[in-house]
Amino acid sequence: TFERKSCILKPTFIYGGDAFGIDPPRLPTGIGSIIEAILGLYPIQATSEALPDVLGVALEAPVNVESVAGAMVNAALGLDNSRVLDSREDILMAASKRPKNRTTTNNAESPEMKKRRDELKSILSEH
Repeated sequence: TFERKSCILKPTFIYGGDAFGIDPPRLPTGIGSIIEAILGLYPIQATSEALPDVLGVALEAPVNVESVAGAMVNAALGLDNSRVLDSREDILMAASKRPKNRTTTNNAESPEMKKRRDELKSILSEH
């Protein structure tokens, strides 16, 4: 039987690519990652959560387009069972999930998996 599943994605601002644009608004990866690092710091996140709606949203950290895509692929593949991804942290966690390595009997990580996990730890430790 076909089981119908869904995942609702509700990111704040998505950045990525290599060009700046006004219409539609686009932030290139270099600038976006700097803004994400600054706005992703815990004091700024705490302030964002304490402020009223419009002001709080203005201080929320943007999300890289690759993280958004990874989260959606993992949701589609069933690696993440979240029904709603509505925060930067939810999207980063969903994007970081990987299938179990079935080709080896030991629990060794591939270099790509280790690099991805280290990048996620680095991003989350900046809080």
